[in-house]
Amino acid sequence: MIKRFRNMSLFVIGLLATAIGLPVLNATALPSFDVVLYSMFGEGSISALLFAALLIGMVLLCMKKLVESYQLRG
Repeated sequence: MIKRFRNMSLFVIGLLATAIGLPVLNATALPSFDVVLYSMFGEGSISALLFAALLIGMVLLCMKKLVESYQLRG
């Protein structure tokens, strides 16, 4: 029961952080990810897709490792 509550609270905290963080970043005129990719690789470049896939894979791998280590401690 406590693990379930902890997982639900972490999920809600993540949603709130996203809901608060993204408008703040938008208000500071920070360029979006697609604008950065266009400026780095050019429009329609396969390198941009590979770079984005690599970044997404790295984030997912790190999230998986964090969840596994969190579950081992809990």
